[in-house]
Amino acid sequence: MGNVPSAIDVTLTFNVRAQIFVNLTKRNKTLEESGDLSVYCDATGSPTPTVQWTKVGDYVSLESKWLNRPNINGDESGDYICSANNTCGKVSSNVTTIDVQ
Repeated sequence: MGNVPSAIDVTLTFNVRAQIFVNLTKRNKTLEESGDLSVYCDATGSPTPTVQWTKVGDYVSLESKWLNRPNINGDESGDYICSANNTCGKVSSNVTTIDVQ
């Protein structure tokens, strides 16, 4: 009997840059004061990206796929950006402008 080849297991891991899709769940970027805002940022990639919302010109950001603002007020009007970050880099959405009247 000749040599019997042994089995070799090979695992390949692929990292995929994050992709972002922003969805206004209420479909309205203009809200009346004391209304509720819900905006979802769907980010996919491998490894799974972290997602955060940032108001342009503000140093505070929220690490979440959801930007929820119940009982919104005029101070929360402005431009918001969703960003997703994984080991392949960071990707940001277009600006979402929220107008509270």
